[in-house]
Amino acid sequence: MSTGICAAAAAVIAVLAPATSVAGRSAHSASACNISGKGRKLGTTYVTSVTVKGVTCSTALSFVKAYHSCRHKHGVAVYCARLRGYRCSEKRESIATQYDSGATCTNGSRRIVQTYTQNT
Repeated sequence: MSTGICAAAAAVIAVLAPATSVAGRSAHSASACNISGKGRKLGTTYVTSVTVKGVTCSTALSFVKAYHSCRHKHGVAVYCARLRGYRCSEKRESIATQYDSGATCTNGSRRIVQTYTQNT
């Protein structure tokens, strides 16, 4: 096996390995929450991932729902910079019919990171 193929395989494993988590477990290091079947019920067109550090997945999913409720209250093009003691920021990529966004919300060492798609 060539060195390039081994390096590529190692990179894929390194990216995929942290994505496993048990929903509801309090996270000391970043953990991915299981949102299977919940993506369309969290307040936006589709939530594609939620990652947490220092909070449980159930707390994070409740927060994500409140975050999108806040966005819709103030206009979906707006993001909520402060919510429930967290400070949030977003990075968006858009096309004419939708945008994809990554929102990171922190409160001390606690962190909730979500990615979502919003149809316009």
